Amino acid sequence: MNKKNFLSALLIIFITVVFYGCKKSGKVMLLDSIFNRVEIENDVVYATVENEEGKEEPLKLDIYQPLGDLSSTRPLIVWIHGGGFKEGNKKNKGIVQLCKAFAKRGYIAVSINYRLRKTPMIDIGSTIEDSVADTISALNYLRNNASKYRINTSQIIIGGSSAGSVTALYTACKENQSTSKIFAVVNLWGALYDSSNITSHFPPTIIIHGTNDYIVPYQYSIELQDKLKKLGITYELHPIEDEGHAPWKYTDEIINWVSHFLFNLID
Repeated sequence: MNKKNFLSALLIIFITVVFYGCKKSGKVMLLDSIFNRVEIENDVVYATVENEEGKEEPLKLDIYQPLGDLSSTRPLIVWIHGGGFKEGNKKNKGIVQLCKAFAKRGYIAVSINYRLRKTPMIDIGSTIEDSVADTISALNYLRNNASKYRINTSQIIIGGSSAGSVTALYTACKENQSTSKIFAVVNLWGALYDSSNITSHFPPTIIIHGTNDYIVPYQYSIELQDKLKKLGITYELHPIEDEGHAPWKYTDEIINWVSHFLFNLID
């Protein structure tokens, strides 16, 4: 047997072992944790922008991939950290947990940095515009490198927590004004302060929010739900009763809810 045939045979054996291993365990790709290890590529520069101080700032992202995945393409899920638009970064503990959890399910997961401000509330409109522009730059970088990372560009999901979720929602509004560039949105205790820009192209959305949140009031999620329902857009709302802002202690439940929501959309 020559080297080429040997490698081909080895590949077939590997695929067979993975397939029957999953079948025997009853685990399902994209729904259950299939892969044991995750490969992380850190600090990939996706854009260079001018920050509020007028200085050039390189914007970076981290890419999480399932080690041993042989799929030709994978859904992409981009996670955006919170922090009130003035603090935080792509190494946010909760976001890293989500990236690893979804990479183990067969997604390619990405955590991004974006421009922050010292006093974001002075001009919250421009603050959000910057974070949305940065997110779109990250999405375009990943689309342009889709073949390298084996990304299914028709299944791009964006999600975030708090300010990151605000960014995700406004990005979806901009990206899906007339076409469906974003496949789905994961809204973790964020808000869309102005829902007038939502069109029928807005992507399916899962909303998870503590009912006693006084930082980003839960009422915003009720209003978003009502708007999506009126437009006939697929959504799920998961209220976390009596919890305040950023209830990360429910991470396992969040992963389960989001996994099932996305799996049902993709399947």
